[in-house]
Amino acid sequence: MESKRAVAGMLKLQKCPPAAKRALFKARFLLAAPLLSLSFATCDTMPEKKIAMPDAAKEERAKGPGVAVAGAQSSREALHAIRDMEMGQSSDIVFGFLKSNAPLQEKTAVVDAFLYKYGETPSGPEERNPALDELAHQASVTFGTSFFGSLESLKKDSPELLSYMQALAYGFAKCGQDGFERAVDMVSAMDLVKPGFFVPGFSDRKTSLAAPFADMVCGSLRTSKSFDREAGIDYISEKLHDAEVSPHTRAALINLAKLVQPESLPGMLRDAKIDDNAKYQVAAGIRNLLRDSGIPKHVKASLEKSMESILSDSSVSESTKQIIRKFESR
Repeated sequence: MESKRAVAGMLKLQKCPPAAKRALFKARFLLAAPLLSLSFATCDTMPEKKIAMPDAAKEERAKGPGVAVAGAQSSREALHAIRDMEMGQSSDIVFGFLKSNAPLQEKTAVVDAFLYKYGETPSGPEERNPALDELAHQASVTFGTSFFGSLESLKKDSPELLSYMQALAYGFAKCGQDGFERAVDMVSAMDLVKPGFFVPGFSDRKTSLAAPFADMVCGSLRTSKSFDREAGIDYISEKLHDAEVSPHTRAALINLAKLVQPESLPGMLRDAKIDDNAKYQVAAGIRNLLRDSGIPKHVKASLEKSMESILSDSSVSESTKQIIRKFESR
């Protein structure tokens, strides 16, 4: 329970000023760090007929809430738990199944059912989707605290963990804008998590698996009608307003912007609240896009036109223009 409160607190930090956020997070998260575990179907997948609860699940339910429950052995058992239990009782069963070596299609069907049963559409800025809260908690505990390996190593050594990541990313994407923002929050929190979980000489990555996880979420959302790209870019830009964000985390956030809407990057160079260090990385990202043979010609043309416009705009600072010229001369 302590670990769940710690990560849940992390997910609410985006409303705090940067300085208060850092102090609050370190006090809560590092205190609870030793306790944390390091470890496209539709909602119609749920059977309409009420199915009897498995005997094992009945026994655990009889024990009352708060009792650890083993993961389901099949998607059928997971669906039983969702159908017949409250979320607090079914979560261990459901997420235990999602961590198994079951086929990804079965996992996404269970995620659909989980969101259908427990999800709610937020009705105001303070309202939360409880199903998404749980997905975000599970993703933060597993991927937000892991500074080991990569997607390639997961595919080779832990394919079940990779499909677990894919299933949770699918769930985030199903929640549209709110799911996207939760994924960005995980990336922006990497600097705060790192002191407790990055071990020099043992950890392989400077960024946690939150970064590739968020990339998965964005990949699923790019064609979604429930996702406002411009609002997504604004949300990423707000994270870059914090001058104390590390270069590695900035690079991960900028990469998300490239995935969402690459033509938006020049707008970040116009943002007076983003400092020159971050703008330097944005300019580097634009240069790489212009050199990438896989980028559509119309995207490159838009980027080039925007950069020319910035250089001729008197309202843009001279330091920003110098950054652009440095990359133009390379």
